[in-house]
Amino acid sequence: MSAEPLVIKDRDYQFLEKNRRKKFQQTARNPLTEDRSKLKQVKNNNLLAQINKAGADAKVIIKTEGGFVDPLSRLKSKPANPLARIPIKNPLMANKNQEEQAEKPEQPDPLARKVIMNAQADQLESIKNEEQESQHWEIIRKEYVRTFDLNIRHLNGQVNNPFGSNVVGTEERKNKSVQQGSRYEQDKSYTQQKYQVQTIAMKTYIENLIEMHSKMRKKWNDQDKVGTLQITIQAIKLFADNDQPRFAPYKYVYIMDILDSFSKFVFQRMKKLSFPQYTSEKLKTLTFFDISGANIPESAQEICRNWLRKVSSIRELVPRIYIEAALLPIYYFIDSTKIQQNLFKLSFQSRCIGDYINSVNYSTFLLRIGAELLPKEKSHILQMLDDFFYYMKQSQFGQSGFSTDEYLRLFEPFLLTAFRIYSENCSEQEFSELFSIYQGSNQHSEILSKIVQAFSPELIAKYSSEIFLIISSYHIDYKFKMYTIFLPKLSRGIQSMNGAPIEICNLVWIDLKQVNKIDIFLTILVSFIELINKCFKGYQKTKIFQSIIEKFNELFQQVDTSNDKNNQTLLKLEQFIKSILTTCDDIREILTIEPFLQFISFFPPQLKYNVSKDVLGMFMEREKIQKISDPIAVHSILQIAKNLNEGDKKLEDPKELFVLLKSFFEKIDFGRNLEQMLNLYTEIRASFGHINEVVEYVINKVSNLTFTAKNMFTSQKMQKKITGFLQACVAFCYITIPMIDSPLVQFKYYYMNSSIALLHNLISQAESSFKTALSILVDLPEQINGKNVDELVIRDLSSMVSFMIVLPDNPESDILHLYSGFISLLSQFKWSSRNGESYKLSLIKDLIAYLCIQKQENFPYHIDGVRSNDKLFVDQEFKATVVDQVSNLLYKIQEIIPEIAPKNYDQQENRLLIRNICHAINTILMYIEPNRVVKSVISQLVNVINKKCNDLNRDPFGRKILDEIYNLIKQTLQNIEKNAKEVKDFQVYKDNINAVLDSVKKQK
Repeated sequence: MSAEPLVIKDRDYQFLEKNRRKKFQQTARNPLTEDRSKLKQVKNNNLLAQINKAGADAKVIIKTEGGFVDPLSRLKSKPANPLARIPIKNPLMANKNQEEQAEKPEQPDPLARKVIMNAQADQLESIKNEEQESQHWEIIRKEYVRTFDLNIRHLNGQVNNPFGSNVVGTEERKNKSVQQGSRYEQDKSYTQQKYQVQTIAMKTYIENLIEMHSKMRKKWNDQDKVGTLQITIQAIKLFADNDQPRFAPYKYVYIMDILDSFSKFVFQRMKKLSFPQYTSEKLKTLTFFDISGANIPESAQEICRNWLRKVSSIRELVPRIYIEAALLPIYYFIDSTKIQQNLFKLSFQSRCIGDYINSVNYSTFLLRIGAELLPKEKSHILQMLDDFFYYMKQSQFGQSGFSTDEYLRLFEPFLLTAFRIYSENCSEQEFSELFSIYQGSNQHSEILSKIVQAFSPELIAKYSSEIFLIISSYHIDYKFKMYTIFLPKLSRGIQSMNGAPIEICNLVWIDLKQVNKIDIFLTILVSFIELINKCFKGYQKTKIFQSIIEKFNELFQQVDTSNDKNNQTLLKLEQFIKSILTTCDDIREILTIEPFLQFISFFPPQLKYNVSKDVLGMFMEREKIQKISDPIAVHSILQIAKNLNEGDKKLEDPKELFVLLKSFFEKIDFGRNLEQMLNLYTEIRASFGHINEVVEYVINKVSNLTFTAKNMFTSQKMQKKITGFLQACVAFCYITIPMIDSPLVQFKYYYMNSSIALLHNLISQAESSFKTALSILVDLPEQINGKNVDELVIRDLSSMVSFMIVLPDNPESDILHLYSGFISLLSQFKWSSRNGESYKLSLIKDLIAYLCIQKQENFPYHIDGVRSNDKLFVDQEFKATVVDQVSNLLYKIQEIIPEIAPKNYDQQENRLLIRNICHAINTILMYIEPNRVVKSVISQLVNVINKKCNDLNRDPFGRKILDEIYNLIKQTLQNIEKNAKEVKDFQVYKDNINAVLDSVKKQK
């Protein structure tokens, strides 16, 4: 008896496609191919037509006349909500509305009118509240702390005791508490003599000043104004003893705290007396310029005069002028026009103080008062600086035990304060007056450095010739120190590249060539490079850099680089490179100068890696938006990036390194020059092929290049050239994929490369990549990273079978030779022990669909320009071979069933198996006419479904899974009943399965 022939159904895919679109209301229109300018108009027209059609279908007639109500009018008035409560006014908040009305913006108070003095009309916004009055003192105080490193814990010396015999410090109190017992009265005279010392510890001195400050505050709170003034005078008298100049800054800071509190107390009290109608908050907003003597009560003015009389009665000069300066603000309550006159008078009185340290400290205090009261007045600052420069010329400048520089450091807060205040809104004329005074002095380098630092770059640049002339006269050590301060300011202030700046560059380079120490050379070079970037361009800049690198190479030969990590020269060189890239205007231009890149070559490998990484990171930080299209710039930056290969591979983080490299690669854009982009990716592959992420990145980028080229060049004349470029891109990917470590990732990229090649009609390349992907699967282990490999690749295998439909077989090879690779894979692939049969069944199902489609006259889909098997193989031999292969696959299913039926799977594995069996049955019924073999296969598969459904019905989680796949199983049973009659034992299996499924639904 002959075997029943296998019949594969014919399927009209065009008819099926039309029905599918009709069912799901789809059209063949592709909106991406339409004219975008007309798309909006068409959309609006279609929308209007749909609205009109919807209104006609609904048959809704809206009438607004003849007594009919517009149905939309109901939206005008909201229905009453019975749950809504009318807000009840809180009787406790009855005055809230009145208070809110009272909080309207106040009208200008006629008593608070502002008197604007001459040359002070634009100062009203510069001083806003009283807190700003002490801002200058806070800045000066910080300068004292920073300059002299003020810290009470570091005080260990002794100073003269001005506080009398009763002064007791912390240490003395501890010793005195021990003196107890019956002989205390007898030893009283001895203990008094013990504490009558002529010197005390410096810490004790400061503690007593702090205590005096507390007493002064307490007396003011107790309304003892005279006692407050007395303590303030006593504190200022302490300036008289200045035998230890190094202790003077400590003493000055704490005495000034007392004087500052006294000045605030008096001024705040006068505001309260002058404006009793104002609240405390309102008083805080009053500034000096909100007060005028014309609207101050006479009683308040008399109190102010009384304070001034008390001050004038002080016999000692120093306390009198200090307190008079501190009370200058109260002249706003009497006559504000006298402030300027008194300020000049007090500034001249600084000459009356014999000790020059005290004299300059007093001038510092007066600078602060002048800045608060008359911000634009600067003539008194010039007078004080002129006095200071005159004193510096005297032979007695300095004291025994001090060098000139150390003694000058005592006056640093005064110089900083004077130049800081004078530089605010400084005009060129004002700077000229100051600089002329300095030129008449002994032109000390420390003072010139503070002038350069304090004033704007534009003013420094205008006087660059005069300043450089003074710097040239200094000793070599001071000259180099001034270069580091002067050159950066000059580079930021120059307006043109001609004239003095270029001449200064040449003269500085002459000095630099005389340097014999690399540390000094690098220190000056940081500032010098910034000026070079401003003054020179192109070839001149490259030539200067070449000279610099030659000088540096000469000095570097003397450096011992045996200890790379702690070598100060290498650290300075690293700081030098970072400083240049941070301060330059165009970092891209710097990196394109070839001599500059040679600086990086001086580092040993690991440091070279760190420096190159930092340089590349700085470049990416500053060039966030702009694309790089200059090949020279790309080459230079890529050379820096290549240094990243010289680091210790064990210490590198490949992912972190890839993020940095990717940000650089993404910026490169050569426009339409796609061949140059391909060459770039080739160079990147050669340099960073050891980083998997970089290899995958270039593969994806080159793959994208193929589509860019296809879309960019569409003319027929360019087709031959474009085809060659596409072949080069596909070949690039093919030979790059093996550089990836993971074979699983290699498989995915080979399959992707095959798909891209076929889309561009490169059939031979597509076939080669496809076969390579299959060959990799055979060598894969059973598990990768703890996961079964069949679970990881089953989706890709299904996709490859679908792709194989349009990938044509080679007519010169055996029939279905690509398909034969999958048949070999079924036996050679390392399927997992648990779900391997289930995944194998899924693959066989896809292969059955592939073979049945191969027998059709027209395939369901094609690729433009590619002749698939439906056009290449139309002979009966090919079709007969297809039928035989389908029969073989059915027998393979019968071989799998005995292996999966008796196995005890868990719930998830059972769900996977049932799903795959249902899809296999539906696929078989879709493509094959049921014969004896087909019915036998279906019967065995339904039997497996029956067993696995019973297994799942044993626990709640299994019943939940059955509920999830309920529709799939029901649909499969209906499909069998409809298309395959007389299946053995089908009715029994069906009834059992339905019973299980119905019980699940009932329990749910």
